Amino acid sequence: MNSSAAATKIRVLIVDDSITSRRLHQRIIESDPGFEVAGMANDGQTALKMIRELRPDVVSMDIHMPVMDGIEATLLIMQQEPVPILIVSSLYNDSEKELAVRAMAAGAVYIMPKPNGPGHENYGRSSALYLRMLRNMAGVKVVRRKSAAPKAIPRTEKMSPTEVSHTKAFGDEFRKIVVIGASAGGPEALRSVLGGIPESFPFPILVVQHIHEQFTDTYCKWLDTHTALKVCIAEKDQKMSAGTVYIAPGGTHLELKSRTSLTLTSGEAHKGHRPSVSVLFESAERTFGSNTVAVMLSGMGRDGADEMIALKRAGALTLVQNEESCLVFGMPGSVVSKGGATLVLPPELIAGKLNELK
Repeated sequence: MNSSAAATKIRVLIVDDSITSRRLHQRIIESDPGFEVAGMANDGQTALKMIRELRPDVVSMDIHMPVMDGIEATLLIMQQEPVPILIVSSLYNDSEKELAVRAMAAGAVYIMPKPNGPGHENYGRSSALYLRMLRNMAGVKVVRRKSAAPKAIPRTEKMSPTEVSHTKAFGDEFRKIVVIGASAGGPEALRSVLGGIPESFPFPILVVQHIHEQFTDTYCKWLDTHTALKVCIAEKDQKMSAGTVYIAPGGTHLELKSRTSLTLTSGEAHKGHRPSVSVLFESAERTFGSNTVAVMLSGMGRDGADEMIALKRAGALTLVQNEESCLVFGMPGSVVSKGGATLVLPPELIAGKLNELK
């Protein structure tokens, strides 16, 4: 192979304390001529040193490791030597899945289960997904993270959706709706936004976050510990309540059905995504029009960008996360570059604008 062809290869650093897993990941990566293994590390501390020396395009990171685990390593890497990180871990219970979500909040671009080994019926499919995610991550421009660590909101007894709706609904219908789209870097940004909103918020909030469907429930529970609002997984034909955040389930589109209810649909993936921010935003324009408040947080690609621009043209308030606070400015940048943002703000100030809604 000539040097120019070799230079186009995606260089992957594998970080895993299991030699079996390292060899499996190496085998999968080297099966594709578009990749090469830049190096392998068995703990986070070694990985940080190797990133400085090898400058890989993407890091494949386990969570449970000696010396320094994947969460601490992700946090330090994103503060000191930012590079796209794909969390790849064996996750069998809720506590382990929560660790993966915390890794995303620390700056990992995406999380997924480890691919199955040769001989397993899902080996081909899981290996293809692993390579696809590495390829997608390698082209992402990530931003250096600040050292501040997120703190959980003190837990208080939250009002039930019924109690909330009785105190906050405007007649039978809501006058406004808040819809939020997020992808890579979204968990921490959304935590910051929702953490700044009080329980008395008078409208429902619908969220599409690109995340592997195995982690949606854990992600929802994690968010619920960081806000005074009630956070739940959206259900088909569900009546909405004020002060409640509805998260799109993995593999299903979330849409507004009316000014009182939402629904889930199993249509085709929209531009590669299901759930899709585009589908949610389009339903908001159709149902609430200029009374929509749309928020675009950190994420790669341009899911929802065209629909957010259309919402602004329809008179809706569109709030976009600023580049300085984004892990990935892809989705927000696509909106800003086309003039689709009413305001461009960091997450905490987006929360402040939402708190002004009446």
